Amino acid sequence: MILVISHAEECVEPSDEELRHQQNDEADDIHWSFWMLPEMKDMIPQLNEINETFIQIKYRHLYGSRKCESSGTYDFGGSIFSHGYKSCPVYFELQHDSNRRPTNIVHARYRCERCQGTTKLSLDRCRPVSTYTRVLRKTGCENGVYKYEPVMEEIPIACTCLPTIAVKVASS
Repeated sequence: MILVISHAEECVEPSDEELRHQQNDEADDIHWSFWMLPEMKDMIPQLNEINETFIQIKYRHLYGSRKCESSGTYDFGGSIFSHGYKSCPVYFELQHDSNRRPTNIVHARYRCERCQGTTKLSLDRCRPVSTYTRVLRKTGCENGVYKYEPVMEEIPIACTCLPTIAVKVASS
């Protein structure tokens, strides 16, 4: 049996009231920080479990320079870090997906692969710090109205400097 998903069926967006009804009402009283717990996060489908037909992610630069500068001082949205710190300067992108509620989410991205404030021989690298948030994602069409379901999506909110651990493999 072959399942064909077609957008030929006439579907309309649900009203705000219908959208509230489609979401998991039990989760409304849970603070967003609980979704960081693996047991909670795994209770709701992840983005990779959603049909690709309903994923239309687009990125747009929002704020900050993308250029990796070695001047030693960076503005991190109000805080100034000097060359004495290991740092990973960031810029921000707007992630837009018309098949998700909310449609726009801000992502932090690191400007430099290497951590700033380290020697050129350092193996330290910049990596994202992420959290998860519960969103409503379009998953299909029922009775002429798009259906939305709660989904957990990862959001990079900052960047940090992490050591790269080199492992020497002994040859036999």
